[in-house]
Formats: sequence, C-alpha cells, structure tokens
Amino acid sequence: MSHLLYNRLSNLTSKYFILSVVIHNKIIIELYKLTLSYSRFTEPLTMTNNNEAAGSLDFGILTELLGYNIRLTQVAIFRDFASTLSNYDISPTQFGALVIVKLNPGIKQSDLAQAIQLDRSTVVPLLDRLEKDGLITREKLASDRRTNALKLTTQGSKLLEKLIPLVIQHEQRLAWNLTKDEQIQLVSLLKKILPK
Repeated sequence: MSHLLYNRLSNLTSKYFILSVVIHNKIIIELYKLTLSYSRFTEPLTMTNNNEAAGSLDFGILTELLGYNIRLTQVAIFRDFASTLSNYDISPTQFGALVIVKLNPGIKQSDLAQAIQLDRSTVVPLLDRLEKDGLITREKLASDRRTNALKLTTQGSKLLEKLIPLVIQHEQRLAWNLTKDEQIQLVSLLKKILPK
C-alpha cells in the first residue's frame, strides 16, 4: 500500500499541509484528498474541552469568528495527530518536512522552509532534529557552498512508509462526518483565506 501512496503522491503537482491558523504547509491536504478514495472511516474525531464549566460559559463573538473556530479545529487535529503517531514522537511539521524532502530529493533548505511556512530560525532546529534522528542528510551544494540540499535517508524513507497509513487514518477521522463534496468544498474555502 505504501508504494501506491508514494506513486499517487509523486504524481501530485502541488504540496499541501492542513487546517491551522498558520496552516503549516500544503502537503496534508493532498493526503486528505487521498482519503476521499477510501470508503472505510474509523471512529470520528471530536473536539474536547478539558474545562467542564465551558458548557456554561458565554463565548460571545468568538463562536462566530473564523479564526477562533479554525483554532479550535487545529487544536483537535493536532491532538489527534499526536495521539495517532504517539509511538513515533513526530509532529505534523516534521511529517510534512519528511514528505516534501522525500518527493523533492535535493531540495534546498530555504525552499523547504517556504513550503512549510517556517522562518530560518525555526527550520534550522527542525532539520537539526531530523538529521540527529538519522532521517535526513544535509549536503552542501557544489554550486553554492552556503546552501544545503536535503535528502531522506533509508531510515527516513522506512519511517515515512510507516507514518503515511497512520496519517491517512487520522485524516479519515477528520472527515468522517463530511461528504466527499463537502470535503472538497472545505479545502477550496480554506484556500481562499490562506495568507499569501
């Protein structure tokens, strides 16, 4: 199944990530689109609030604000992602970085940072961690010694093969209560409010 997913991902012309106020990058949305072809859905994802009194609180205008509702959705998504991948200690941003590097071997560090919406001060520690864990390599470009080219290691590829089916399960939980048309519409609407 992982080879099929890699083949489908390889044919995609753009990279998406998913639903967050910052919306880390664009890759997960492509994975999200892949879930549209899977008919079996797992248990639904629910947004929970640890504050028992929250039900009696007045949230005023907050409940009508896009940012507030997207933020609640982001929190629920990240919690489910962390729970789904708890055995692997990997964040959505790290996963997105691995997918991009896998599909774009030799990608420049600066291009990866742009793809996942991170600045230099944030992408360097991310890459340090992935390199320390043996998942990527950084090599100086012969044409520009100041620039690093990124590649996935064999260990990184093997890990990604294990993670992709789990992320698809996670995505299925996100979409359990939406029709295929609603899922497509949601992605389309989110793209309209993404910062350029």
